[in-house]
Amino acid sequence: MTENADASFGIALVAGLGAGLIQNSNELARKVRVVAVHEPEAASVRFYDGYFDDYLRIQQALQSINHDIVERYQSPSAN
Repeated sequence: MTENADASFGIALVAGLGAGLIQNSNELARKVRVVAVHEPEAASVRFYDGYFDDYLRIQQALQSINHDIVERYQSPSAN
């Protein structure tokens, strides 16, 4: 966990990198201070691994549908 753990701080850093205010990822890393590291519990990892496998299968099954939706949205007739 970083000292400033909210998402807006991370987004600000990435925006600074994209805008050229932060020169590279090494400079970006120097702006973050890690104050704690949380390791997963082995039992929790085993429990959620099965759900992650389900997630991957669902993601794979929906991939072509998601592409169809994007194409439909981006087509000139949709605008």
